[in-house]
Amino acid sequence: MISATPVLNAPFVGNADLLGEDAFKELQEYFAADEVAENEKIFVPEDSGESALFFKTENERFAPVEDEWFNPIRELSN
Repeated sequence: MISATPVLNAPFVGNADLLGEDAFKELQEYFAADEVAENEKIFVPEDSGESALFFKTENERFAPVEDEWFNPIRELSN
């Protein structure tokens, strides 16, 4: 069988030690909020002809993940 590794976007990273746990959690919640997912300056509808950071076709949004989420990409270099 052929295996495929999904292409992942580079992460936005926050240092909880520097920010403090409360500020870190607050930033995670903000980025994952509907308000950000629906912001057309960040996620522009693909068919709009406008430019933004990301195209939105359906359910694209930022999602908090643990560092292990990126392990499949790390394993490609082993």
